Amino acid sequence: MRTNNHPVINRRKNERGAALATSLIIMSLLAAVSMTVLAVVTHESRIAGSDLQRTQTFYAGAAAIEKMTSDFSAIFATTSRPTTSQLNSIAAAYPTELTAEGFSFTKADGTPNQSIIVDPNAPAGTVTIPSGPFSGLVASVTPYILDSTVVQTNTGAQVRLQRKINNYLVPIFQFGMFSNEDMEVHPGPAFAFNGRVHANGNLYVSGTTTFLSKVTTANELVVDLLRNGNIHDQAMNVKVGSVTVPLTMGSVTNGPNLSGSTAGNRGYFPGSPNGTVNSAWDSTSVSAATAGIANKFGGQVLTRSTGGVPLLLPMQLEGNMTREIIKRTLPSDSTILSQARYQYKSQIRILIDDEGQSANDAAGIPTAQGVNLSTFNPVPLPNLATSTTVAANGGGRALWRINDNNTGFANSYNEQTSPVNSWNMQQQNGTAVQADTVRGIKAPPAVIVISGVSKAGSSSLITITTATNHGFSTGDKVFIANLVGAPQALGGWTITKVSNTSFTLNGTNTSTYNFSSSYVSGGTVYSFTSIPKSANGAAIPPGSGITGHILIQIVDSNGVARDVTSQILSMGMTEGEPNAIVYLQRPLWASFVQGSRDASGVALNTGVNGDANYSNCLTDILTKTHIGADGEIKVTAGVPVQDATYGYLTQIVDDAGSGTQPQRSDMPGGIPTSAGCAASANPVLCDLLTDWGTANWSTNRDWNAVVPINVYNVREGRINTGLAANAVYERGVTNVIEINMRNLARWLDGVYDNNLLQGTSALSTNIGSPDGYTVYVSDRRGDEIHSMTVAGQTFNATNGMVDNEDIYGTNGSLDPGEDVQQTGAIVKDTNELPDPAVLGAVSPGYGTDINKRAITVNDWINLDAGGINHKMFRNSVRIFNGENLQISGGAGKLSTTKGISVASENMVYIWGNFNTTGINAAPPDGTSSLNDNSTTYHYLGNQVPTSIVCDAFFPLSKTFFDSETAMYPDDMSKRLGDRAPTVDQETSVRTAIIAGNNLSALAGSPDAGNSASGESRLNGGMHNFPRFLENWSVRWNFVGSLIPLYHSTQAVGQYNAESTIYGPPTRNWAFDITFTDPLRLPPGTPLFQHIEPTGFKQIL
Repeated sequence: MRTNNHPVINRRKNERGAALATSLIIMSLLAAVSMTVLAVVTHESRIAGSDLQRTQTFYAGAAAIEKMTSDFSAIFATTSRPTTSQLNSIAAAYPTELTAEGFSFTKADGTPNQSIIVDPNAPAGTVTIPSGPFSGLVASVTPYILDSTVVQTNTGAQVRLQRKINNYLVPIFQFGMFSNEDMEVHPGPAFAFNGRVHANGNLYVSGTTTFLSKVTTANELVVDLLRNGNIHDQAMNVKVGSVTVPLTMGSVTNGPNLSGSTAGNRGYFPGSPNGTVNSAWDSTSVSAATAGIANKFGGQVLTRSTGGVPLLLPMQLEGNMTREIIKRTLPSDSTILSQARYQYKSQIRILIDDEGQSANDAAGIPTAQGVNLSTFNPVPLPNLATSTTVAANGGGRALWRINDNNTGFANSYNEQTSPVNSWNMQQQNGTAVQADTVRGIKAPPAVIVISGVSKAGSSSLITITTATNHGFSTGDKVFIANLVGAPQALGGWTITKVSNTSFTLNGTNTSTYNFSSSYVSGGTVYSFTSIPKSANGAAIPPGSGITGHILIQIVDSNGVARDVTSQILSMGMTEGEPNAIVYLQRPLWASFVQGSRDASGVALNTGVNGDANYSNCLTDILTKTHIGADGEIKVTAGVPVQDATYGYLTQIVDDAGSGTQPQRSDMPGGIPTSAGCAASANPVLCDLLTDWGTANWSTNRDWNAVVPINVYNVREGRINTGLAANAVYERGVTNVIEINMRNLARWLDGVYDNNLLQGTSALSTNIGSPDGYTVYVSDRRGDEIHSMTVAGQTFNATNGMVDNEDIYGTNGSLDPGEDVQQTGAIVKDTNELPDPAVLGAVSPGYGTDINKRAITVNDWINLDAGGINHKMFRNSVRIFNGENLQISGGAGKLSTTKGISVASENMVYIWGNFNTTGINAAPPDGTSSLNDNSTTYHYLGNQVPTSIVCDAFFPLSKTFFDSETAMYPDDMSKRLGDRAPTVDQETSVRTAIIAGNNLSALAGSPDAGNSASGESRLNGGMHNFPRFLENWSVRWNFVGSLIPLYHSTQAVGQYNAESTIYGPPTRNWAFDITFTDPLRLPPGTPLFQHIEPTGFKQIL
């Protein structure tokens, strides 16, 4: 047998079966790998599913955090100090639409699984913002933690997210001057200002101006030209630390409108002066300040090219015009716009419309709210039975004086019983009773002229004959006056009707009533029966007859609104009534009385019946005497006396003599005594014009006639120097709602809670005060209803704007400087505001008599044919008696950290001092008094945080009286502001101001007739932002903040340096440094809010 020993053959023999084994091994490995892969894939799929659920839940949580952030931001439209309750409400307002997607934002017990809290571990307080658009401003910063936990209900996936936010609140009043558009500063006399200055438009600076703080503009700084393209003197400086740096160039040369620029890019300002870029500005202006070298400001002056940016309110980011903050709410308002409006922010709202218009006006007063003045009667306050016990409560005491520091009704009333009762009695047709309401506002009943008085014999009744139908019925009570002869027929009677033109006097059929002298002529009779009566039966004397649908509403801390119109009007509507908050009318004599200082130099009047001696100014008469309670002064024996030079009244004496209890007449003065005036459409005005200068002026007690509160505004009247001088133009007659600020403060502080308002809904405890009190006033009488489409919604509404922009040339064309409504087309409705025309006259007219002209203005009511609605939209608000707004200063009361803001879409007059008693000493030229007691020159008296927000504001001096502008419209020598004051007598105002200005344009024709001065078509600049109406030549002291935020759309009368509108004051003006303290800001202050997220994380 042969053996095979070849090595190759032997190796192959040993490898038999290896391939199969290898295959099996590989297959096993592949199977293992497959199983592993399958397991991994399955696991990863599970993980992926879980991640998807967590991702979905994460995004739901992120949506909740974003909503919380948005809602958190929105709350600052109404308050800078959100409460815990408000924050909890935001946290509870999770995105409800996600609950339908299967997400839960609540805990097992149903409470929110979200929260907003102040971060206890982060620093808070007041800081200086280090960078960004608000760099250098003092802001309050509060760090918050926003926490949201969301659960996906089906899977149980849960995510908790947390965001940390620094909330910066930058108040608009942090600026001494701020303009949303161009700002112009070009004073003649030296003008130094200590506050921060910013313009969102261009900044035009010239004149002798020194800025003591940072100056910024979002666009260009122009120093070569005025806004109208004309040249002005230059001597400007900027204080940088201790260095005074001359300002001799701007960011552009000449004007800001750069050739070739397009919309949205630098230099696109069509209608502004043309210019070129100043190439030296960017490097020079930011260089460190060096003494003696001009234009190196080290960042103290910034323009667009060096870092200046616009500062916008949240409502502007939605595209809304800034003027909307003072307008009424509309159905189309977004949440942000609605919450930005002062009407929304306010806790006290005073709205007036024409009667019968509200149902058709989407911006009007709801028909069921408020009252119509033409039918309103005041009610007794308190609503109790009358009592004459001073230490006990009793009904109908609105004419009684109330103590500021009362703690209950027992110490509420500041009245006396010795030497005589000091409260008012009511004439009551001859048998006096206690007067238990304030004066009404309805027009007096018709007065019938008597043509005959006879008595056939001792046993016969006295018969009265009238020339016209008397309209009386048997049993009526009448009052007869002004007879010549037949004195036994004078006074109050119950009558029996004989015919339409005759009646007899009951009870006169005895010899007692035989005539001591025969009837000669004259005489008037009115129906006492037709005079309204209170619930107690006392007569409610008529008033001026003004009309309107008025609503006074208060809002509590929960947002619940209450209609308190009747209660507040029943506290008084007539200037002088001691507790009135809202004045709508006044006795005629009050329109000839100086405001809060008597400049006559005559001796003090002697107070009667325990009253203090007093001067002839309105505040003295109101606070020191009982004259204002009935409004009736003595009009015989040579008093009052009219000043021969200026026309104001002196020797104003109470008609209640010493030892005599005051008694209010059933009818006011000025009742017609002639057939012609009795038949006139304006019987009282006819009588006043007929009687002036005759003995009948005293006989008819004409000084005691009750008239509306009207002021002739010379700037709004004679809008062009080409118009005839020494005339009154109807468009300048402004009707006034006057706010007695001291009584408003007393109401807010609870002075009336224990007495007049006891048991009513008008208690101070029903008025919310998130950071003080905001009052909103809007008078739209005469504003026509238009169809408008806003934000896609179409409705009918008034717009709160005087729809006649045609101020230059009244030519019906849109001239530069007229488009204040920014429609691009002329808006002209002469029904709302007529073109200039001399005020018409009621027969017998006023001719050239300046007193008759003033009387005509005072009693002017321009109504339509129906006698109810107003034909002209010319309304205003006046703030008066506001020198001291602190009552007690106690906790929760008005104080240095709790104040009052007054906002109105109308023009506002500030009469006399406001929120200060004045300054301590006269500062030298070039310096200003500051609101800092540590400085040499400073302000005095109590202060509360205040702001005035309006269409335009007009300061009036302490010695201003309302008739002076109608008497001397073009004689400034007779319209002196603060006649001959000492320093402590000067007019001083301490408040922040937001208002409108006019629209400047390039000089051209037509204009206001002021081209010779080089100020054609200018708005007057910041130094004329307050619209003066007097010849000052003395200081007007102001400390606060000046914010021209929009263009005026009611006060459209333009600035005119060549007219006799005003003579400028010495401008002692400064920024109020207390506004750098967030706790001392006025309530409702608009805020630039800057939210800066500082952290975001998921908590695992």
